[in-house]
Amino acid sequence: MRLRSQYYKYVHALFHQGRRFFITTCEYVFFCLLLTLNYEILSWNFVIQRLLIIMGKNIPHYSLPSELQPGKKIVVHGITYERFAIKVPRLIEFGENLETVLKEYVAPFYQKGDWVAVSEKIFSISQNLVRHTSTVKVTWLARFIQKGIKKHKNMMAWDVPEKIQIAIEEAGVWRIIPAMVLGVLGKAVGLRGIFWIVAGHRISEIDGVPNDAPPYNEWFVLPPPFPQRDCQELEDKTGIPTVTADANYIDVQVLGVSRGVGLDKKTVRLILLDNPLGQHTSNKMTPFVIVRTLNHEKI
Repeated sequence: MRLRSQYYKYVHALFHQGRRFFITTCEYVFFCLLLTLNYEILSWNFVIQRLLIIMGKNIPHYSLPSELQPGKKIVVHGITYERFAIKVPRLIEFGENLETVLKEYVAPFYQKGDWVAVSEKIFSISQNLVRHTSTVKVTWLARFIQKGIKKHKNMMAWDVPEKIQIAIEEAGVWRIIPAMVLGVLGKAVGLRGIFWIVAGHRISEIDGVPNDAPPYNEWFVLPPPFPQRDCQELEDKTGIPTVTADANYIDVQVLGVSRGVGLDKKTVRLILLDNPLGQHTSNKMTPFVIVRTLNHEKI
């Protein structure tokens, strides 16, 4: 009788421990999925990382490899260049070391003579040059300016009053108001873009849109203050010549070109003029483009 009682206690304890383990595992998985749905693109890669972190496992960084997208050719000054967008398996995190990212995702596809175009936004994110939407208090002036900004197809970035408010704070009210007046006068005579020129402070480079990939859709991204220096430092550390540009469907503005690229900004702009990085690079997951020079051949 005593043996049977001990046996029942043992089975009960085993069942209780098994139930606790099952419930705890379910909690881990649920928490990981919740984080994924709110803050990251849904991927098993991210879920596994979060699960291991919650379980306290001290393991090396786990990541899937990047993918080289099909090349796109363009002829500039009689020379053919082929551009390969690199699709990364995850979002680049705020404050992440860009040198490590390039070595992990770009270096496997790099060949001697190549150079890489890096999204300006990625430089800013790696330097934590971001501001959360909850910290922006929209004023009447921002809403007023919003009504006068031209809306472009597939580009709703400046149709966000919070973003305009940040531009006002960066440039200053007494610079924005003259810019607004001169911009209206310029439109009347067919001249566009005067507002951005007069306002200055690189406010046109402020990034961040509501339809961006989470969590980027909650943050506005400010331009890096020293893009030329950043590109050169990245080349010095990785050995990969680097450029960065503010690119969209309307225009491309080259901000930095390291010495190893061997081209001036005007030529680089023409090579990237069709924006091979793609609009909303965080959605497309293509923040890097390898540019390869072909032998003076025509398409």
